Amino acid sequence: MANITITVQSLLNTAVYNSYTIDNGQTINQLKTAVNSARGFDSSWYNIVLNEHVVSGSATLASLGIVTGTILRTANVIDRLATKELRQKAKLDLSELDRAADGNPRSTYDITELPTQYNGNNIVDNPQPNGLILGRPWV
Repeated sequence: MANITITVQSLLNTAVYNSYTIDNGQTINQLKTAVNSARGFDSSWYNIVLNEHVVSGSATLASLGIVTGTILRTANVIDRLATKELRQKAKLDLSELDRAADGNPRSTYDITELPTQYNGNNIVDNPQPNGLILGRPWV
């Protein structure tokens, strides 16, 4: 197989694209792992789209005809995640990317500092004995 350089739409801005060099024998899931490593997030809340169709994670780039110069889109699927907990974490991940892209010094979150969070679909209160913490959950 051969290394190819492809362009993938940013998860934050539909007009921004990032380039990745990857072996064309790799799968879409392996491409998502490369994107995740470069951007620092989980891959469960977006899909890769080629020619207006969501592509299977197990398909290889070569089998899909993806070559150097191919442009792939992304599709956010946060609203389709199985639980409120997964949706909450995915939205925080997306916000974290947005804050980092804007250069916000408080671009990392600590989910344990949220006043409430989800466990599956159940809400869990997380009171702070010393009152609200400025900026929480952003550290």
